[in-house]
Amino acid sequence: MDDGNLIVNPRFEEPSPADGTPRGWSYWSPRADIMPPFRLDPEVTRRGGRSVRVTSTGNDGCYGKLLGRSGPVEPGRTYRFTAYCKADNVESLIGNVNVKVVWMTAEGTLIHRDYVPAEGVEDGWIRFRRRLRAFKNAAYAEVELVFCWSRTGSVWWDDVSLAAAEDARERRVKLATVDLRPQDYPKEPDVVARNRRMWGEKIDQAGALGADILCLGEAMEWAGGNYDASVHPIPGPSTEWLGAKAKEHGMYIVGGLDERNGLLRHNTAVLMAPDGSLVGTYRKIQITHGEAENEGATPGRTLPVFDTQFGRVGMEICWDHQWPEIARILSLKGAEVILVPIWGVTSPPLGPAVAMARARDNGVYMVLCCYDGPSLIVSPRGEILASSENVEGVYVAEVTLTGEKNSADTSFDTGLASRAGWDWRIVHAGRRRPDLYHELASDLHLADPEKP
Repeated sequence: MDDGNLIVNPRFEEPSPADGTPRGWSYWSPRADIMPPFRLDPEVTRRGGRSVRVTSTGNDGCYGKLLGRSGPVEPGRTYRFTAYCKADNVESLIGNVNVKVVWMTAEGTLIHRDYVPAEGVEDGWIRFRRRLRAFKNAAYAEVELVFCWSRTGSVWWDDVSLAAAEDARERRVKLATVDLRPQDYPKEPDVVARNRRMWGEKIDQAGALGADILCLGEAMEWAGGNYDASVHPIPGPSTEWLGAKAKEHGMYIVGGLDERNGLLRHNTAVLMAPDGSLVGTYRKIQITHGEAENEGATPGRTLPVFDTQFGRVGMEICWDHQWPEIARILSLKGAEVILVPIWGVTSPPLGPAVAMARARDNGVYMVLCCYDGPSLIVSPRGEILASSENVEGVYVAEVTLTGEKNSADTSFDTGLASRAGWDWRIVHAGRRRPDLYHELASDLHLADPEKP
């Protein structure tokens, strides 16, 4: 084993004299009539030696796996798996190519499949890589390099590795939200100052609770007051005040503000850093009829994500939350937490159900601060970790982010309990079919509204 690599014959340099397959590897298909041809190829390699080429059978049924195995593994230890693939004329990388590491007992019983995502390109080769923890009772790992359902393509596999690695850094993070309705309180001559005072009290409470990132409300300076008086440029007086509070408590703060951008007006969420600086802004995309025609607001055009000290986050604002595509894109961009200043639409039963679905469908924590419904913190498994139940206050949930997502094969063939903390971004994100989803980007309704 070179460089601690536990994979047997990782570069296919030792073909079997009997049938030409690489020593320690085999070719597999569920049926002989859909098995693609495999062959060793000395012409296409990463570092000399040989690769294994797999070529389509010319029909949609093509399905074949290159199967290998590791030497002994230590249960509970962290390993890094890597494999390289070159693809030619493949319709969809996600749809036609996937990689799995299968943890096995000493008796050959399957414990669990871990999916490995494509996460980069190196010298023209697609790199599949992921840090994994060997399961309890695991004695070794099998490797499945899959090429399937391609009419025209070919792939080459090379340089497969499983080696001991450092554990992923666990990040304990206190997520916090607020239940506060400024419009329920008597107006004062300066409503912006009143609202800042009320929100400031909640920020102080969150700081006392040790919050790392706090989600405040939508249009937080306007709520209960006058729109024109609350519209400011960003950066400007609103972000100066909010940044000072973030710095005072050493926390990230997300808050909804009304933004003046030259002639334009936006419903905007800002992310302030613990040092008081403005990390970034998100402008609401799905603005309502009232925002467009009463305030003359303009929708945003981008879906940014932002890196923080504890992980990557994204933001939505109110009605955005009702469009599943927005949370999906933020998750695909790497957001682990999505923070949502939201005026309404969280009331039971549908409100929490939507938040739970967004969290589970995208493998993210959802943090919602709401006026007309409970403020919520929801886990990637769709579990409500905190709910205000419409009671004013600050609500905190401490969670652990590792940066390495656990997964479970949902095909019900593992036979044993799947890993806790299942995450959408490994299993389902890696098995999406974006080649079939182009209708989602169509400007036209696909169904005829005149037909019953």
